[in-house]
Amino acid sequence: MINKKNPFILWLIIVLVIIGCFIAIFVCLRANSVTDVNELAFNEIEMIKSENKVVLKGELVSSGKSYYGYTYCFRDNSLYISIKSGMITRKHTDGSFEIAIENSKISETNKIYVKDRSNMTLIYPQ
Repeated sequence: MINKKNPFILWLIIVLVIIGCFIAIFVCLRANSVTDVNELAFNEIEMIKSENKVVLKGELVSSGKSYYGYTYCFRDNSLYISIKSGMITRKHTDGSFEIAIENSKISETNKIYVKDRSNMTLIYPQ
């Protein structure tokens, strides 16, 4: 039962629950994670060894996801790329991406793999 002393506490609880919901939604929208290999479609993969450059163009095939960025590393004359994605936001409105990597190790690179948390797929050469 709510008496004259409890309305303030009730309103405080309601406000805290609403704020908590907004924080949870904000965290979910901002969370970017490594994209599953099966959610990626590459339109163009170009390795220009003379310029130490790799260009990848593609898109996310999952609806409602947006491209956020990428990470990469070199190991055993191979380039390993992880694509990051998350929910569509004002800043990230599109699932298409174009990645250009310039690094001196590209001249020694023979293969390009895209990887997620548990899988790895060879994308170059095809």
